[in-house]
Amino acid sequence: MAIQLSITNARIIDGTGAPAFTGWVTIEDGVITAVTPETTASDVSPLPNSIDARNAVVAPGFIDVHSHADISPLLQEDDITKILQGVTTEVVGNCGSTVAPINPDRADSLKSTIGKSHNVPHYDWVTFAEYLDVLDGHGYVTNMCPLVGHGALRAAAMGVRAEAPSAKEMLHMQELLSEALDAGAFGLSLGLIYPPGLYSEEGELAALAQILGAKHTLACHMRNESNSLHEAIDEVCSVAERSGANLQISHLKLSGSNNWGKAEEALALIEAYRSRGVNAHIDVYPYMAASTKLSACLPPWALADGAAETISRLRSPESAARIRADLESTEIPDWDSAYHNAGPEGIRVASSKTERFNGMNLVEIAQQFDIDPIDALFKVLIEEELAVIMLEFSMEEGDMVKFLRADYAMVGSDGNSASLGGLPHPRLTGTYPTVLGKYVREQGAMTLEEAVHKMTGLPAAKFGVPARGFIKPGAVADLVCFDPDSVRSGSDYDHPLGEPVGINWVMQSGRIVVQQGKWCNERNGVRLMPA
Repeated sequence: MAIQLSITNARIIDGTGAPAFTGWVTIEDGVITAVTPETTASDVSPLPNSIDARNAVVAPGFIDVHSHADISPLLQEDDITKILQGVTTEVVGNCGSTVAPINPDRADSLKSTIGKSHNVPHYDWVTFAEYLDVLDGHGYVTNMCPLVGHGALRAAAMGVRAEAPSAKEMLHMQELLSEALDAGAFGLSLGLIYPPGLYSEEGELAALAQILGAKHTLACHMRNESNSLHEAIDEVCSVAERSGANLQISHLKLSGSNNWGKAEEALALIEAYRSRGVNAHIDVYPYMAASTKLSACLPPWALADGAAETISRLRSPESAARIRADLESTEIPDWDSAYHNAGPEGIRVASSKTERFNGMNLVEIAQQFDIDPIDALFKVLIEEELAVIMLEFSMEEGDMVKFLRADYAMVGSDGNSASLGGLPHPRLTGTYPTVLGKYVREQGAMTLEEAVHKMTGLPAAKFGVPARGFIKPGAVADLVCFDPDSVRSGSDYDHPLGEPVGINWVMQSGRIVVQQGKWCNERNGVRLMPA
């Protein structure tokens, strides 16, 4: 027997960017069958099973286009950091970092590139398809759209060597990418500031991107987001132009105070490529701090050949002196230096292996041990065996808002899974209510309809998310209901795990999974296949 449901008296924002309207949504067996404006709703009788959404907005479930919750299904406890925000679907596997595929002969290479980013107790897979099968067996809180990471492909084919691949190694990477796409990957992600991706060149990237075609997405953490941002944009847009790839520029930002105020220049460059036919979009998170591995403070040469070699260099007086010289240099570095962009007072430990440094910046750690900030950096990396996530306070709000307002911009959290512990970036729990509360309601940076479009319909179309992102007949009833007058984040940098306010309920496939901010303890998500 069909299960029917009516949502009545809703202020409907349908994901297209069109103006909101009051009306009803009718659902049968988890699929929207009718959307009826209030002007004609008198012709429709409410179903016995109905939800009155009076004074609230009903929108498509939000799609987080930039997530690192790759291993969340494997966690014993449900990872509800995104679903409580109204996120019903996540694109995972970003920044070139995925836990599959694995070459058993080079497993240590992959694990050394991942570090603390993904706390995986056991790698019970080799191929990307086997990895997806393991996740399927655990079930999903949010729907998952997986990308495969270039870093994993490179580690499997050639380890973490700081050199170009041979013809044989290049062919191996291409074969692994094709296998992942056949298994259900939505595309390929690049992490060009992280080993081993940072050792790649444009030709290698284009050769991989050509395999994607128009159906799959190329998501890029660019090589530089500070002093050489324009060159980095040129590189990834050129790769897309050469290959015809569907390009997503990840978490676009301007790091370092010397670069603040240059958002319009960066957008103009992207728009020049778009005018030439490059299908380029961006995603943005609404915060002025970044977050990544603390090892990203080091120069690229110090990261070559895996974590053990990096630690050995930090312990070596000769190599440590060379690293120090690079960090102390007043010249503009030829890598995206988090240490230069934020300064030691702007580098704060978020989580680490022992957790002993959590919440402290490098200046505070230096003062505690009566050493200088660079020695503090070395101390933390060595003692924590590189398993450290940092916050990097290096951005300016005006640039972020300009990026966010671009017609081709989407919202992405860049949040990890809930398993990292410590004091994670508040974007993990607060990205979507921050956009709706702070940047729509309080600052008026965009309309509510524009913001919802950036969270729903635009991401669905870009990534090929099937039957989601819109409120229309035939779409799956993944929906969020929120109070536009009260919605806000409940988290900040000192209290990053606070829960959102103003999210009334969240629905997946017609079933309520969050009610008045409380998780209903039911994994109702699914792994999706590219449309």
